[in-house]
Amino acid sequence: MPAAAYLEQPLAIEVNRDGVVSETIGSMSLPVNRFGQMEVNYRGRERSFPHVPVTDILRGEASPDLLRDKIVLVGVTAIGVYDLRVTPFENNFPGLEIHANVVDNVLSGEFLRRPEWMAAADTAAILFSVILLGFALPRTGAGAGTLITAGLAAAYLLLAQYLFSARGLLLNLVYPLSMMLVMYIVITVYGYFLETRQKRFIRDAFSHYLAPAVVERLIESPENLVLGGEERVITAFFSDLQGFTSVAESMKPALLVNLLNEFLTEMTDIIHRYEGTVDKFEGDAIIAFFGAPNPLKDHGRIACRVAVDMQKRLAVLRRIWRDQGRPDLRMRIGICSGPAVVGNMGSKTRMDYTMIGDTVNTASRLEGLNKIYGIDMLISETTARAAEDTVVIREIDAISAVGKRKPVTVYQIMGYPEDVNASVREGIRYYEEGLGAYRSRNWEEALACFQKTLEFIPDDGPALVMSERCRAYRITPPEADWRGVFAARRK
Repeated sequence: MPAAAYLEQPLAIEVNRDGVVSETIGSMSLPVNRFGQMEVNYRGRERSFPHVPVTDILRGEASPDLLRDKIVLVGVTAIGVYDLRVTPFENNFPGLEIHANVVDNVLSGEFLRRPEWMAAADTAAILFSVILLGFALPRTGAGAGTLITAGLAAAYLLLAQYLFSARGLLLNLVYPLSMMLVMYIVITVYGYFLETRQKRFIRDAFSHYLAPAVVERLIESPENLVLGGEERVITAFFSDLQGFTSVAESMKPALLVNLLNEFLTEMTDIIHRYEGTVDKFEGDAIIAFFGAPNPLKDHGRIACRVAVDMQKRLAVLRRIWRDQGRPDLRMRIGICSGPAVVGNMGSKTRMDYTMIGDTVNTASRLEGLNKIYGIDMLISETTARAAEDTVVIREIDAISAVGKRKPVTVYQIMGYPEDVNASVREGIRYYEEGLGAYRSRNWEEALACFQKTLEFIPDDGPALVMSERCRAYRITPPEADWRGVFAARRK
């Protein structure tokens, strides 16, 4: 080797059956692999070292200073002689100049090294990139994931460049960068199909319960949907048709189904218009709720608007059906706002997105209590407080409902403010005065107020019921601990 001759040091090679163990020039160890190969630390492109044509030497045209005290390598560099090699700098690089670079590496001691521990560093880089990208990419969007992957790759390239330039160490670029790319592609593609499947699940699961706009909102923000049940403050809504059993007995099944389907479609459209959730249909009954899975800030107020709109729409349908010779349908509604558990509930093989809790039970009881007073919309006190600036309401009574220990103060929705005339408002005022006298056991005054109510609201169900109670209590007063609570004996 020219460098060994120049340094006047012996070249020694130690081999065993696995290959080259070491290669030294004197005390200098060369960084070779088991095949006796070393990485060349190139100084640059072709002609980084002086080229002296042999013809100039033969003709005496070359300056002696070019060759004095120099290592001279003699060989061919012309393209046609086939001694050309591919290097990091050029595709056609003279093989002779590669030898010159090797001699320079030995004389300067500036080797490119890849110690045995670098294999462990490559493995560590691969594992680190897999763990980091495996944790980060599923939790970010496609854009952020691209930036994270590109940033990690750029950081690794900068590290490799620093170790190469400052330390002469060679990091493997192919495997770590390839693994980063593979992880990015796999996780991104998997995330795309997972997101597509999740969107399909949400759309299929809730398209029958929710308005299309609400379903799309859930698809965009699936974190608003917690499967398995969660406690939320909602407004529960129950409706039922009055005397539907007798209607069903008087109609042919096919006509009855058509009538019921038309009614349920019209009512459901109103619920969806206000972004409510239809829980289920039980025959002619509609069970719905507001405030889940999509959050609604004023769900109590919204539920009351839905109730009024449904009653107004049903009044229009009654006129149409009457002209067609079809029976009148009248609907009772019960509404209660409060905490409830909502979510997918049921068995492992069949689940429904539904609600359970005391709020739900109360709303169901209120729907039935309409029968006692001959009215069609009863709401709880919590709902009344939320909706008092949206609809006209009046307090009806305090009731101990069947299955309820705590009395419930119930209110009637009278309609939108623009639909309630001065006469009705005057009747409401007398009713409230009569309710106060009733709770004070002043039966004569209460009866007079309820009778006055009937002058402004003819055939008013609550006034008729309370008048009858006053007459009964006038003869047989309630117990001494009575607090104005009426104990309902039926649902």
